[in-house]
Amino acid sequence: MKPTPEQREAFGSRLRALRDERSLTLQQVVDALRPRDGSLTVAKLSAWERAEYGPRSRESIDLLEEFFGVDGELHMRFGSPAAQPSQIEALEARVADLEARVAALEPVRPKERHLRAASSRKGALDPGAPKRGTTVRPVAADPEP
Repeated sequence: MKPTPEQREAFGSRLRALRDERSLTLQQVVDALRPRDGSLTVAKLSAWERAEYGPRSRESIDLLEEFFGVDGELHMRFGSPAAQPSQIEALEARVADLEARVAALEPVRPKERHLRAASSRKGALDPGAPKRGTTVRPVAADPEP
């Protein structure tokens, strides 16, 4: 599906707004994303923002969405679905498999605490006893007027 000029414009303006909100230059965005997309350049990103043309791959849009922390927003503006049905079905199958594995696990019993170790500390068995390193001083009563 080829995006319309309006969709390219919506995509480009939102991409620019996301970059401006974070006070990033085109070069900073390219430098941050270049290790994962070596074909990304300042000229290409600038052309996307000006709606001259748009990304040619879904992966480029995915990468931008991940970088800016938006989920599906740029895909929606560009006119492409955020995820293909086959991808959704594969993820749902994986989630069901993981849920079945978790349900099959036995619960872990909490570690038991040994009473012998607890009873050797001052105040462990007598909650009213003063704690170590504290001094208890009597408080004088207020004089009556």
